[in-house]
Amino acid sequence: MPQIHKNFIYSLLWFGLSVLPLIGFAKNPFNSKEKALLQKNFFLLYLLEIEESLANYASLQQIAATRAIKLTQAVGACQTNGCLVTALQLSDIEINEIGTELSKHAAQSKSLIDRLRATGRYINFASANDVNFIQKCWEADARAMNRILAVYVNGEKPLYPKIDAGDFGPNDPKYFQEIKQLLTALSQQKKNDKISAYHNLILACLKILLINGRDEAIRYEPLEKGWNKDAVKQLAKIDWQKFKYSVILVPGLGPEEVGLRLDPNGAKRCDSAAKRYFAGLAPFIVVSGGHVHPNKTPFAEAVEMKKYLIKVCKVPSKAIIIEPHARHTTTNLRNLNRMIYRFRIPADKKVLIVTDVSQSTYILGNMAKNATRELGYIPYAEIKKESATETEYLPNKLSIHTNPFDPLDPE
Repeated sequence: MPQIHKNFIYSLLWFGLSVLPLIGFAKNPFNSKEKALLQKNFFLLYLLEIEESLANYASLQQIAATRAIKLTQAVGACQTNGCLVTALQLSDIEINEIGTELSKHAAQSKSLIDRLRATGRYINFASANDVNFIQKCWEADARAMNRILAVYVNGEKPLYPKIDAGDFGPNDPKYFQEIKQLLTALSQQKKNDKISAYHNLILACLKILLINGRDEAIRYEPLEKGWNKDAVKQLAKIDWQKFKYSVILVPGLGPEEVGLRLDPNGAKRCDSAAKRYFAGLAPFIVVSGGHVHPNKTPFAEAVEMKKYLIKVCKVPSKAIIIEPHARHTTTNLRNLNRMIYRFRIPADKKVLIVTDVSQSTYILGNMAKNATRELGYIPYAEIKKESATETEYLPNKLSIHTNPFDPLDPE
């Protein structure tokens, strides 16, 4: 299948399966932000919650009833966040039991498996048979929900505490009361309401992320609009054969100084990228970086770099695409790869990374080890040094796999 056609298919699946009718939310009270976070972090659960397809499974209702009792008892007796977390998290036994029931459901509803496989959001599990595939999807989502509670309620350190931690300490009395009030409300469902065995856990995780101001994953969706609207309109007009590279990638460099919009060295990266753009190496510059440094900064690296490229470097807006979610060098590459498939950019055409000597050295060196540890794969298929500050690579399709263990930038 030609590469352009493949990208078109992936793009249709991404959009078509991400905008399913919200028929199940009448009984499941997700607000708009919670729905968006659910969709980006836990796509399997997003589909199941919408369709309510497991609400009547007797074995799952038994698990749900047991968990409801445990939660009710906890909000009445617990005096610490850790106690509340233990009551709400899924045990290994519950994860296995629910996974078994999900595999039974999937055997009866092949369309669910087909949807999940087609989107690529669980592509790292693609080699598994249908039973193991759905169980792996479920287990990843379940353990990621447990992890959100551990980090943002119980105070465990995230992978990068300096930029990803919550706003409250685990022993903060006001925060304990807020979490207890939230879980009390979740425990007070009507007797005849049928909810999934994991519904309260999902809702708690989403609300807790928002309480901590951690909505970075959804701030700029849909990416086709807003800052990218002009550039997206240009995509269909490009004669890709005229260019050596599909895009020029500029990874962000977050300033550590509070109130500083753009680090001077980040501006230098933009200057270098603009020269390559005006030399005709690629039709687009992609600036990549979210709200990262200092922690919870109101400024997104990608947005500030685009402003600089337009105002100072005189690059037209329609030639600049923002990728406003990445928080690390590994995800600068990964997230661009996702956009390549999402925007139907030729994935068989190389990307040119333009940065500084230090980051180029890292990209060609230790990044592979860190990416394997944090993502489970390396985000490039081929990579080559072009100069001390330039690297070219081909995207790895595994990049479209969702990582629910990084709720600030899952996919």
